Amino acid sequence: MRKISFLFTGALLSMIILTGCGTSDKEDTANDSKPQETENNPSSEETKNGSSPDSSNESDSSADSNETDSSDTTAEKEEDATKEKVEDPEKDKVRILEQNIDYSVNGESKQNTAFLTTSDNQHFTMFVLPEYELSAEEPMKDVLLLSGKEDVFMRIEILPADINWDETEENVKAQLGSVSESVETLNAGEFSLTNGSIFEAKNGNDVVTSVLIKDKSNPVRLTLFTTKDEDHRDAFIKMGSTIIKQ
Repeated sequence: MRKISFLFTGALLSMIILTGCGTSDKEDTANDSKPQETENNPSSEETKNGSSPDSSNESDSSADSNETDSSDTTAEKEEDATKEKVEDPEKDKVRILEQNIDYSVNGESKQNTAFLTTSDNQHFTMFVLPEYELSAEEPMKDVLLLSGKEDVFMRIEILPADINWDETEENVKAQLGSVSESVETLNAGEFSLTNGSIFEAKNGNDVVTSVLIKDKSNPVRLTLFTTKDEDHRDAFIKMGSTIIKQ
């Protein structure tokens, strides 16, 4: 009996051991067969966040590119604006409303305040002394009149920027030739004119003077009609030298 009990006990122990081993093997098998979750699984993150890390990087890159393009465009516009200002410095020039002018009339030196005046006929501004008046004569021609003296005035013509000065001088001399056979070339420096030429013809008491102001931005032709008794040439030329196109 003890022998059988011993055998039974041994068999029971064997079954318990086998059962424990089976359970352990089943758990191991179950663990082996269960798919393992990978840490930091990219596909899992994409599902949770709704987008991949790569797409976020692409968005940042696109934004940086747009900001760079915008900066380049702004820089180009500023550069173009600067070029325009350098190429045409007179374009938006603001002028003061009055200016003192030294001049002479009949050999007498004078100084007076000239006031800024605008021509709506040829679109220019100039400083005019109190004794004179600017008026439109006809299209593309203005006159500056001496108050109370109809025979003393200056005709003003704004010339094109591409004017041929040699041809213009020959034309001026030909016109003055109808006043007198003798056409003089005056010293422009005597009238404080540093960028022009002056031609003159006399007939009795009448004096006709043609002035060419050879300014690149403001080319002008002035024709002065004065007399020996009313010599306002210096005053006319000084005022004419202040002409600037708008």
